[in-house]
Amino acid sequence: MNFSDNIWLVVFCFAVGCMMTFVRFKEFKTITKTIQEATDGKKFEKYDYSKWVRILYIVFLLFGVASLVYGLLEKDYETVSMGVVLTLMFIGELLIVGPRYTLYYSDTHFITGGKLARYKSIRDFEEMKYFKLAFVRAVTFNGEKLPMSRKAYEIVKEQMKKKK
Repeated sequence: MNFSDNIWLVVFCFAVGCMMTFVRFKEFKTITKTIQEATDGKKFEKYDYSKWVRILYIVFLLFGVASLVYGLLEKDYETVSMGVVLTLMFIGELLIVGPRYTLYYSDTHFITGGKLARYKSIRDFEEMKYFKLAFVRAVTFNGEKLPMSRKAYEIVKEQMKKKK
């Protein structure tokens, strides 16, 4: 097969990758706007727990770039297509990883994953089914579930104790 036989697959994968990156860019803008509005002029402390997720996404991004280059060298356009999708997808994921995996907290409320919650709105905490060692969810009285790292969970619990 030659390139013209596979052009539609490459174009489709490029379109899907661009769409996924665009969705993450819009999410990035929404989360950063929420953080900026909530923290504007107020004293918030910050705990960033994105390091390991960022490293994992960089590895996947490198795998995508390597697949893209390998596919071009070998003229294997299915591999090129896979590389295009992976590269664009993980560029978008890297864009959002910082704001999504950072806890901003003050004396009265906190922000995690771009969602603002008051300590008094937390009903309970629950273990995440598939990531028990890494993440915990704060469950609000209205049923919203806010995932956070174990260390972020400890910070929120400590802040809640200070409020009592």
